[in-house]
Amino acid sequence: MLFIGISLVADTSLMPQTHVGPTNSRSKSATASVNWEAEAKLVLKAELARSGVSYKVLVARFEAMGIKDNELAIASRISRGKFSFAFFLQCMRALNVDEVQVRPRPSPR
Repeated sequence: MLFIGISLVADTSLMPQTHVGPTNSRSKSATASVNWEAEAKLVLKAELARSGVSYKVLVARFEAMGIKDNELAIASRISRGKFSFAFFLQCMRALNVDEVQVRPRPSPR
């Protein structure tokens, strides 16, 4: 059984302020400026670096898990930051990572 704990550390002073008012799909909040793909990419790349695993080794570990993928596709997916949570979980299992901490990022100045 695989258990991956994801810890979210909340420091409201570092979080973007959300728009308070009528909800409208056309209105934008401050959270719209957060680049979630970049954040996902940073978390995954940090775990790869901590584990010392290259994309080539990740492909080999995927194959051992019965997952077919290739180095170029993985590199492209991670580079764009556009990947499913299922892919993220596959990576965490391949890296033998049990827990991922997602900390608030400082606001750009």
